[in-house]
Amino acid sequence: MLAEGGTGVEHGVLVARSRAVTGPYEFDSRPLLTTRDDPSVPLQKAGHAELVETPGGEWVMSHLAARPLRTPDGPRCPLGRETAIQAVTWDEAGRPRLRQGGRHPAVEVDVPTEPAEPGPWLTDPDEPLGRPWSTLRG
Repeated sequence: MLAEGGTGVEHGVLVARSRAVTGPYEFDSRPLLTTRDDPSVPLQKAGHAELVETPGGEWVMSHLAARPLRTPDGPRCPLGRETAIQAVTWDEAGRPRLRQGGRHPAVEVDVPTEPAEPGPWLTDPDEPLGRPWSTLRG
């Protein structure tokens, strides 16, 4: 997964694949996620995504986005960059696709809610990478 187009309104996510980490890579023919083609989409600047498989075997993608407000001086994003989530499925060629179709982020998404098994950082503060690495420090 590649972030492309900077971090502004040209932001997007492109997918490339290869049989070897050193390439050659085959780029998908279309972006997985972007809003650069439609300024009316509520979540703009969509990009910088990561795929995650849930404990139930479903796939979701977390990504950055912004919700611009229309002002006399043009669109402004007072909340800055926000984190959003999208449900993902896989096409017949094994490429990720947004479950709702298209390439624009959905504002409301049904995602799995089953709890994951807690990691040791949540249950054992004496683990080597326990609480000091997963919480604010004094």
